[in-house]
Amino acid sequence: MAGEVAGAAPGARAPGGSAAADEGRFVFLSVFKWEARKGWDLLLAAYFAEFAREERVVLRLKTYLNFWSGPAPETDLDPADAAWSGGVASRLAWFAHERLNATLESLPRLELVTETVQSREALRDLYAASDAFVLPTRGEGWGLPIAEAMSMALPVIATYWSGPTGGCHRVGLTSH
Repeated sequence: MAGEVAGAAPGARAPGGSAAADEGRFVFLSVFKWEARKGWDLLLAAYFAEFAREERVVLRLKTYLNFWSGPAPETDLDPADAAWSGGVASRLAWFAHERLNATLESLPRLELVTETVQSREALRDLYAASDAFVLPTRGEGWGLPIAEAMSMALPVIATYWSGPTGGCHRVGLTSH
């Protein structure tokens, strides 16, 4: 198959090898459960600060709530707002409204993968339709999504601390 990467998992592709379905947009993918430890707030703040709505980039989030995620934060957003659904989307709308005084429609493009990925093939396709993986985690035991992204030959942007240090190499990092 054209674009495959030697030594990578079957179906892996070279970065930048395809996001035709995304109309030429550079696709950042992040896969995580919705909890503070995963650094979703850091991810959103950095993404929204770095890019503008008109840029050809999208942050695709594959995430889910679990029983300890708790209720959505209080907000004065209108529940009829297109971004409001009571789940992860409501938390994204809250973040835009409360932290950035903005609407999701005014910020750089964000996509929420809401369907359940139930097969290895579907998960592989999700990674394959991306150009880079990002996860600013505050701590991992190992970092399965990071390993999955690396197996697909995707560039990985992750916190160089705890579990990810076992399989990631420091490249082009700066310290703050």
